[in-house]
Amino acid sequence: MPNKRTPKGQSGDASAQRQSMTQEQIIEALRATADRPWTQELAFQQKVSGIMGGLPRNSTVTRDQVVEYLRRKEGMAA
Repeated sequence: MPNKRTPKGQSGDASAQRQSMTQEQIIEALRATADRPWTQELAFQQKVSGIMGGLPRNSTVTRDQVVEYLRRKEGMAA
């Protein structure tokens, strides 16, 4: 059964994609990420991503619904 969350044409096996990176590429990617400033919006996006990743595969909850709920809960403008 295909993974419904994976866009068409992309592999759903993230571990296979990570294994294809060299150690130097991984270190460079980590350095680039570490240099990015941590913003409130980035933290919000990470929260949404974590919630979406924790949902069961058969969940009918959409990313938009999660964003709307969190924005209401946190008193943020929609």
